[in-house]
Amino acid sequence: MFGYLQPYKPYLMIKDFELYKSVYCGLCKRLGEEYGIFTRLALSYDCTCYSILAMGLRGECESVYKKHCVFNPLKKCIYCKSGNSQLSLAAAVTVASAYYKLEDTISDSGLFKATAARFFKLFFKIPLKKAEKNYPEVTDAVRQLNISQKLAEQSDSPSADEAAEPTAVMLKKLMLMLAETENEKLIFGEFGYFLGKWVYLMDAADDYEKDMKSNSFNPFVITLKNSQLSDKEKSLYINKVINSVTARVSSAYSLMEIKSFREVCDNIINMGLGQMQKKIIFDKKEKSEKISVK
Repeated sequence: MFGYLQPYKPYLMIKDFELYKSVYCGLCKRLGEEYGIFTRLALSYDCTCYSILAMGLRGECESVYKKHCVFNPLKKCIYCKSGNSQLSLAAAVTVASAYYKLEDTISDSGLFKATAARFFKLFFKIPLKKAEKNYPEVTDAVRQLNISQKLAEQSDSPSADEAAEPTAVMLKKLMLMLAETENEKLIFGEFGYFLGKWVYLMDAADDYEKDMKSNSFNPFVITLKNSQLSDKEKSLYINKVINSVTARVSSAYSLMEIKSFREVCDNIINMGLGQMQKKIIFDKKEKSEKISVK
């Protein structure tokens, strides 16, 4: 997971932001309980979003309680009272994603980063085995993502659509795990597929400048490296590509029956995606240009 699925706080009511934090802290607590305290470091916004969607679709009660934080005993955190099975599922996704992300770092990075990744990977071996036992379909989906991603990146000049396919397929599988009827499978599958594609393309957009300088794999770099477009036109092109995917996410989401956490889910999908695009594609570029001028 990449961390792009976040709520847009300015348009989120305080009570709803408290609910969001309760799931975030609840997932952190569940990671520690089921996989050990070290796995809490892998906590992500994306898996929190997955938890909230899962709980919202199943109509879990929006109730919370306060308890001291493990990392900061002087601070009290808000924890979600319900959604035990959904939090456990998201915890397994978190562990598997962290483990295979470390494997990817080992194979693609230089000596220093690869050595650090090997060290951290040691702490995720036992948690991964437990996740494989509890949720084999989750760990298999994330494992297949890594395999398919490497194959996609080795092909000759893959398009952004082709490069995003493995992540799209993986998130589709995770969303299908939440479906109970044939109609839900169709809708959730569509939603997960395009949300996964959006997440991958956002990561490619975020890394565009860095990958262009280092000549690392990036579908947008491949497409735009020989173009005569200005920097602004390149940003507009990237935004247009991602907008087409965002529209499909929103379309599928509109068909989903969110029974609880509705305001939080609506905010993340209907506002958070667009604001994150603006932040990564335009605001980040503008900020870097101002710094370079100084």
